Amino acid sequence: MTAKPPPIRIDLEPEQLSAGLAQVIVAVLRLLHELLERQAIRRFEEGNLSAEQVERLGTTLQAARTQLDTLTETLLETTRTAGQPTVRSPVQGYQPLTGRKSA
Repeated sequence: MTAKPPPIRIDLEPEQLSAGLAQVIVAVLRLLHELLERQAIRRFEEGNLSAEQVERLGTTLQAARTQLDTLTETLLETTRTAGQPTVRSPVQGYQPLTGRKSA
């Protein structure tokens, strides 16, 4: 009978885990925001929005973008303060859909 190999154990530091999880959450929120921007543009181009809805949607998306930027900066500052390396991720490289050229 062969001896069973020891179980694999992963040594996780709580600070690294929380910083990584926070970055994933922000990245998912940014992707969701981009999806909402794309849907708003599609609806605008199809003519499915009134002038009031366009204004309200634009204001809401701008406010959401500002909050996401603030959250990202807070996350990055917390990561730097905790001595964690800054990860180059979609969080930092995010560009809003507005102003992008279509590929």
